[in-house]
Amino acid sequence: MQWRNSILNEIQFEPWSSGGRLARLRKVPLLVLCCIAAAASAWGHATLLHMEPSANTRLSDRPERVRLSFNERVESVFNSIRVVDREGKRVDWGESRLVGEGDTLEVSLTQIDAGPYTVLWRVNSVDGHQVQGHYGFGLRSEPPDETGMGHFVAAEPAPLGGYYMPVVRWAGLSGLVLWLGGLSFRMLVFLPAVGAVVTAEDSGNDFIGAASRRSTWILWAGAISFLGSELLALGGHAVTFTGLPLVQAISPSTLATVLATTSYGQWFAIRMLGACALLVLCLWALRPFGSKRGENGFGPRTGPLTGAGYGALGGLILVTVPLTGHARAVSQAAFIAVGSDWAHLAATAVWIGGLVHFGAVVRLADHGGNGGAALLGNLAGRFSRLAQVAVGVLLLSGVYNAWLHLPSWISFLSTAYGRVLLGKLAVLVPILWIAAVNRQRAVPALQRFALDPRSAREWASRFRKLIGAETVLGIAVLALAALLTSLPPAATVTAAGPLTLSKRNADMTVGLRLDPNRVGTNRAWVKLQDLHGRAMSDAKRVTLYVRSLDMDMGLETIQAQPQTEGDYGAEVVLSMAGRWQVSVEVTPERGDTFVTEFQVSPTL
Repeated sequence: MQWRNSILNEIQFEPWSSGGRLARLRKVPLLVLCCIAAAASAWGHATLLHMEPSANTRLSDRPERVRLSFNERVESVFNSIRVVDREGKRVDWGESRLVGEGDTLEVSLTQIDAGPYTVLWRVNSVDGHQVQGHYGFGLRSEPPDETGMGHFVAAEPAPLGGYYMPVVRWAGLSGLVLWLGGLSFRMLVFLPAVGAVVTAEDSGNDFIGAASRRSTWILWAGAISFLGSELLALGGHAVTFTGLPLVQAISPSTLATVLATTSYGQWFAIRMLGACALLVLCLWALRPFGSKRGENGFGPRTGPLTGAGYGALGGLILVTVPLTGHARAVSQAAFIAVGSDWAHLAATAVWIGGLVHFGAVVRLADHGGNGGAALLGNLAGRFSRLAQVAVGVLLLSGVYNAWLHLPSWISFLSTAYGRVLLGKLAVLVPILWIAAVNRQRAVPALQRFALDPRSAREWASRFRKLIGAETVLGIAVLALAALLTSLPPAATVTAAGPLTLSKRNADMTVGLRLDPNRVGTNRAWVKLQDLHGRAMSDAKRVTLYVRSLDMDMGLETIQAQPQTEGDYGAEVVLSMAGRWQVSVEVTPERGDTFVTEFQVSPTL
């Protein structure tokens, strides 16, 4: 049989799955743990830090330009600043330009007259996401309110529906996981296991052939899904970058500009080159086998060199994903964030992708007789050891990524990113439980087939159901992971509306409320209470110290004035978006002065 000749040549790949190799793979989590020890600051999308003119300000002198400074470099193309008057007429010269180190965008203004003006801006982050916003200022006039600016904001074009990119990302991620996971399953699990039982009776060999064909078909389906989804994603990003309708955005000239001038386009090109090279290697290595075995003991299309080719090209494809995602925008030690994302994706492919292929083989076990049961036991043991390493890497890199993109525990509930991540964790719990049952009960029973064939067959039936449930849950994890890539990390998100915070300091609780918690002038209230909740109104002095944590803008000192019992009020100006520290210094009638620090992030 032709498949038998192919399998007999490929099983010589046994050294790649030896205990020594797996023992070395178990060191991978230690490397990830070392990465967790390094500190980094995450943003995820370009964040507007400073505006000139400032938001919600009344100017006495005519400004010559509008300048916006961001926390990171933005793309050099497809950015815009539009400045309009109360009638919607543009008063800028229409050619925005990058200055400084590529993190500041500015546009020159015409000779504007007195009145309110609205600034509408959009930039493209280096992580491939578009960020846009608006604010107002007035020239010898009050700045426009949200109602006045709402008409112009609503007129901004909406590129694509909200479901297009998440669905495309899910299809692409699922395809990549099935493709690369199938290759790792074949080289590290399936071929070595076949080598251990290839002398079994013919019914078992029939099972081996059917299992090999089914896994190969899944692998090709994954490759096609990944390549097709990447092309659809390129069109979606072109629409996002340009703001044009899809038909115009996918024109050859526009796509050429996206590929040549944006970070996303450049990494996309590298990703596709790697994918095409891997596709060619797969076509060569997985085609029907008819040649004789090579003199070196390996089949001419398998062996260490083929496995190394799979690993190198698959690793190249995987590393381009975080380089066009949230990890790319980390402001410090970005290589650690990219490496963590890479490890997370690689472990996902090995575990979830391998699980799908393993599940497909398990469903054929009834047709393999004793040979099928023997192979199933061997497969289960090998895949269980490999999955154990992958799960360890997933957990360590997942903890690091959560720490990087979630500023506090409350972010799990207060932000969309946190809620989706919490849902992903909730789905992972039953997957890990099923994996534990399989490892502790099913795998040992299957491996004792020769001693207790009846128990092994019973567990084989349960094993198929457990693996099927685990596979379905794994697909759900991929869907949630794709949705996460479409959301801004919680570290970049601030809840809109008034902000209320409180901390206990010594024998007193200090509360701070900012209203409306926006860039510009805010009303701050400080509330002092004792440990029993009673108002403390005998403070000699309450002082606010306000400073930006993102730029060196000096320290502003504001004296709060007594309001109602236990309350002290002040006007606080937050001149730009980003992170601010508000320190509340309380000098009581009796006792020592103490300071309570709060961090806030105003919205635009």
